[in-house]
Amino acid sequence: MKALIMAFSTYSRIPMPNVEFSEKNQRASLCFFPLIGIVIGLCQWLLMHFFSFLPVILPHTDLTFPLIRAGFMCALPVLVTGGIHMDGFLDTVDAKSSFKSRQERLKILKDPHTGAFAVIYSSLYFIISTLLYLNMTEASVLLLPMIYGMERALSALSLLIFRKAREDGMAASFAGSAGGYVKWVLLAEAVLLAVLMVAYRPLAGIFCVLTAAACFVYYRVSSYKWFGGVTGDLAGHFLQLCEICMLFMAVLFGM
Repeated sequence: MKALIMAFSTYSRIPMPNVEFSEKNQRASLCFFPLIGIVIGLCQWLLMHFFSFLPVILPHTDLTFPLIRAGFMCALPVLVTGGIHMDGFLDTVDAKSSFKSRQERLKILKDPHTGAFAVIYSSLYFIISTLLYLNMTEASVLLLPMIYGMERALSALSLLIFRKAREDGMAASFAGSAGGYVKWVLLAEAVLLAVLMVAYRPLAGIFCVLTAAACFVYYRVSSYKWFGGVTGDLAGHFLQLCEICMLFMAVLFGM
């Protein structure tokens, strides 16, 4: 239970009681990371159904409910997580766009300032996400808990099995504290969620799983090439990239 609370306290803004920090709790907390994604997906499912009732409650309003709904669905994951993964995405975009040396790129990852490329790509990201949510059906929205859970399982798994770009930082910290069983739990969670996606919506599920695998391979290759390994920021970048790519597949094949 303490590990579960620690996971939600670290990776979400959902109010949680205080628990004592320990390496044991930190080690086990990664196993509950995918659960946060499942909760976000279920919240979006509830949000979609809430907006489906608004025309009944407010029949004479001129509001464009589908567009408003899409905007809220786009914002919800960031609001729940506090933007922790989007922060990694923006830092990585700035670092890659600098085309500087590897050491300089690693410094940019730790720089708290926001660069021009981060602003540009974040704007594009949210525009595309909103358009995807705008075209999402009630059937495909049920893929979201599995999508968000799977991407988090893979993101956490990468921190344990990929080479680290730095000896300090979040990635090295989790790699040092996580026991051998954690990676197997995360792998099992990723496989289970992949199977559930395919079972629920076979065509969309298959393409979502293949897309997640392709993003995972790209993440590994690009991280080693540009940074010499992975960091917490790069794991966040992978999570956001994998998310928007799988959302596209869910919309394209989940009709």
